[in-house]
Amino acid sequence: MKKAIVFAASVLAAAGAGLMLAGGGAPEVTLVSMKELEYTETFLVRGTVESTAQRELTPDFPLVPGEVLAKEGDVVSYGDPIATVDKEATVRAVAAFAEEYAGTLPDAAADRAAEAFAAVGEELAGGLDFLPDTICAPMSGVLTSVSLTEGTLYLPTAPAATVSSAAALRLRLPVPED
Repeated sequence: MKKAIVFAASVLAAAGAGLMLAGGGAPEVTLVSMKELEYTETFLVRGTVESTAQRELTPDFPLVPGEVLAKEGDVVSYGDPIATVDKEATVRAVAAFAEEYAGTLPDAAADRAAEAFAAVGEELAGGLDFLPDTICAPMSGVLTSVSLTEGTLYLPTAPAATVSSAAALRLRLPVPED
């Protein structure tokens, strides 16, 4: 029996030595634990952020805002009032403007103003009900321009206000070719 134990021990020792000589020795194991780190990189670029969804508000008639209720940068919802309309001041301002300045406008603006004055003249025959009480936002978003001033005649030759959606933005960046 002693011979069997010595024989078994020598076989095991020879097998272990063979593994070590063959380079397959006992593998070394290293335990690595991962931890989460926050990584932030900041860089400066110049460009333009613009909305791909915007609506311009251009009333059909010349008008005088009584009170401007919103300013550039305000967030508005569809139908929110941007300004009130002073109807009597509008009639007085349109009559004075038509009398004094209509012939001095550039051709395109003069044509549009003449159409607006003609429409106002026709509508005045039926009273002031054709003029809106308020100028309202044409969509929900951010007011990116407001061209209305309290007590000053607005001519419908350019947008009175522009509303842009912040949900659809585009970033324009110059990309150097070198």
